[in-house]
Amino acid sequence: MVRKSCSITKIVGGVLGVAAVISLVCLMGQWLVPFMIAFIIAYIFHVPVDMIVKVTKFSRTLSTGLVVLSLVAAVSVFTVFFVPLLKDALVTLIQKLPAFLQTFPELINTVLHDLAKACSIEYTFDIENDFKKYLSELTTELPNHIFTFINTGITLVYAVMFIFITPIITFYLLKDWHSIVGAINKVLARVASDSVLATLRLVNSNLAAYIKGQLVICAILAVMYSVGLELIGTDESVVCGILSGVCSVAPFFGPLIGLLISLVMSFDDFIHVSQYIQVVCLFVVVPFIDSNFITPKLIGRTTGIHPVGLLFMICATGSILGLSGIFIAVPLAVVLSTVCKELVRRTC
Repeated sequence: MVRKSCSITKIVGGVLGVAAVISLVCLMGQWLVPFMIAFIIAYIFHVPVDMIVKVTKFSRTLSTGLVVLSLVAAVSVFTVFFVPLLKDALVTLIQKLPAFLQTFPELINTVLHDLAKACSIEYTFDIENDFKKYLSELTTELPNHIFTFINTGITLVYAVMFIFITPIITFYLLKDWHSIVGAINKVLARVASDSVLATLRLVNSNLAAYIKGQLVICAILAVMYSVGLELIGTDESVVCGILSGVCSVAPFFGPLIGLLISLVMSFDDFIHVSQYIQVVCLFVVVPFIDSNFITPKLIGRTTGIHPVGLLFMICATGSILGLSGIFIAVPLAVVLSTVCKELVRRTC
């Protein structure tokens, strides 16, 4: 009777704990992003910190400081190098986009007209006028939304918190990683059963394997995108390729973000419309190769998540955490998938 009451207490406590965590995530929303990014960085780099401590005999505090400073320096250098390029590209885009948008709908209209005529279809639609109508509405409303967003005080506070607080959180998490993990293990050993602990170890193993494989995939895709954009004729092919490789972490939306960045950065370089078509084809072919050959080879189809379920996870994390939620959708889905599979396996 006592064992039964204890097990019921554990189940109720676990359910209340999960509910509390979900409520906290929904309540904090994007304010939770710096903490989540810091935790992800600490999860990835605690092994390199251990290796530095072992090889150099430095203290863990010094080793952690070196790693965090190296990461901040790398991000700063890339930002300082990329922001001026993006600024120049946006200026060029703003200057040349009106003329481009005047001719592009006409080209689409001509192609559709010829296609309809070849298929003996009556041509009754007018892409050009519709496109100009929606473009006018977009250009009228979008600047107001942008300035409202920028002028909001909460945006400035969030930006400062994200830039300055994230490295500090990362430092303390890396410095005390083993202590934190040890404390969590002690708590879990008291309140969780052996099956729960085994499931958590499996989650940790699958998540670590996914992150390692995804880092390699990002590097491979960055090279592929860089080479492809260089062959097409993009001056900033390396920058666009690296950003596209990093964005590939986000399924479905990652290639689209990389495509938009590459088109904006390449707007001043391209002369022929065929170059834009080649860029679009590149961002169709490379994700196809990735999903069918690279990812199954390096990670395998271990996620075991149906595309509909993955899209639901992306929408759920995106609605709570914004754009950054899209990038953590797959790791979170891996965790939930592993837990659900273990529950099914143990109950069957």
